[in-house]
Formats: sequence, C-alpha cells, structure tokens
Amino acid sequence: MPYSSRDEITTAVESCVREVVSRSATKKVYGEPPMNITPEMISSHLMTTQRGSPPDVDILIRTSGVTRFSDYMLWQSNERTQIHFVDAYWPDFGLLDFVPIILQYQWAVWSGRVTPQRLRRLPSLKGPDPKRLASSRAEMKTK
Repeated sequence: MPYSSRDEITTAVESCVREVVSRSATKKVYGEPPMNITPEMISSHLMTTQRGSPPDVDILIRTSGVTRFSDYMLWQSNERTQIHFVDAYWPDFGLLDFVPIILQYQWAVWSGRVTPQRLRRLPSLKGPDPKRLASSRAEMKTK
C-alpha cells in the first residue's frame, strides 16, 4: 500500500467534512448547533488510526542516514516524539541499531522528559512524578 502523509491528512479532512455536512443536515432538523472539525476528529479519521495504530508516535526512526521525514507520519509526530536518524538502510537495520534507541527512550521516560503515548491516552495515568524523581535522584547522590 503506498503511503504519504499528505494523502492521509487530505483523506481524513475530506472524511471529516463529509461527516460534519451529513450531521449538520440532521441537526438542522433537531435544532442542535453545527459540529466543528477538531484535531481529535481528524486523528480519528486517519488511515493509521483506523487500522489500529495508536494516534501518536513515541519513536520515529528514519533509516538510510537521510535527515528528513519524507512525508511520513507527519500528523502523528508531535513534540514528544523522539526522532532518530540512523545510517543503516532498512534491510540492514537490526537489533544492534534498535537497542540503543529503545534504551534512550526508556531513559527519557524514566527521567520524566517523555510520557509514552499509551499513558497520554489514559487520563488517570500521568507518568512519573517529577518531584518524586528529583528526590529519588537526590537520595541516590547522597549514598
């Protein structure tokens, strides 16, 4: 399946517009206010979300040593996404390339700089408490 973020975003917005227009026609009958298109609505209409992928990306790895996104998952990447550019080509990308990236991500989560997207979706789970982490680090330094 060929993929491009431009096509995915365009298709999602078109789908949102069709949904809003069809709901607006029925809401006029019932006297409800018109529906707005929100970023969350667009996210729910993305191909990747509809196929079961999470709405946000935690880690984006670009292989081949090229430092550009190449129109890939632009909507799903955000300020919390860790982006890694690796010199290995995709067929050669292996465990020795992947493990340091995962370890760096785990360190970022542990230190509180990053909240994994699965925790961002659950309102009751907020990730590590920065004050508790700071006090733990202070205790470790004194030992």
